[in-house]
Amino acid sequence: MTHQLDLNDAIQVKTALKVLSPGMYTIRYQGTRPTGSQSGQAQHSANIPLALSQAPINMAGEIEFICPEGISHQTLSAPGDYLIAHVKRGDAVLAASKYSPKPLAGKVDVQWRIESLQQPVGRTSSAPAQANQHPEPYVGKAANSLPLTLTGHIERRGDVTVNSGEWLGDPNGTARLEGLQIESNALPQGVEILGACRAGNQTLQAKQNNYLGTKRQATAITQLALCLGGENANNYQLDAEAIFSDGSRHSLGKQEAVRAATGNGHLVAVRLCIHSANSTTTNSHTATNTAQSSWLDPQATYVAKA
Repeated sequence: MTHQLDLNDAIQVKTALKVLSPGMYTIRYQGTRPTGSQSGQAQHSANIPLALSQAPINMAGEIEFICPEGISHQTLSAPGDYLIAHVKRGDAVLAASKYSPKPLAGKVDVQWRIESLQQPVGRTSSAPAQANQHPEPYVGKAANSLPLTLTGHIERRGDVTVNSGEWLGDPNGTARLEGLQIESNALPQGVEILGACRAGNQTLQAKQNNYLGTKRQATAITQLALCLGGENANNYQLDAEAIFSDGSRHSLGKQEAVRAATGNGHLVAVRLCIHSANSTTTNSHTATNTAQSSWLDPQATYVAKA
């Protein structure tokens, strides 16, 4: 007679809840480590999956999960695994459930991070009058940046390619920039470029060397987020800007998906370059650099007991 395994005796499930405000977030699995370990670096010492979902708690918001290739069922299980969560229409509760084999229960911690892609209010330029000004070039940054190209699909022009620091699209025009692809084979180990956008009714995501957006669908991008990811991301700086059809101009690269100041404009131009974080520091203190990166914010790092 076949003995049926009782999964409740074999696996321990623990769920953590976190309220998220509207916006876009990157959720990343860092790894596991023995409980009580003082090492700040998580290691892949055990395979303990982390399943993400929206908790059935009565709040106004909704969470849409965007999973890259290789991630299924909204489950992260290896260092570097990530997905993007788009919270809309109000606050919502994220449920993160850990599935630990009983022999590892209480012996292994799971470490994961949430990074908000939301831009602080003070960094948003909302004056439409800026559309009539010629945006200044990057001074000294593009020359010292990592080699990359930016290719995009522009309304009535088709595919256009520019170099690091140059504008993709017309910053003084209204033609839609319907998609973009950041191409670079020179990114340092442990550094990647993460992108997400809202195009029509879709929330899309892509890494470097992959296309983000649409083509030949006459679909505008209304929200855009770009940031650096990976274990060595803090050693580099992404200097990037986006301009929308209402003339509003926004910095990219640190926290939130940006949108037109009027709420109904579309993306018309983007420029970016990546360089060593040390190259932008003259008389800055370490504390200043720390404050610029939410990856170093202890409130964004979660260590969960298995």
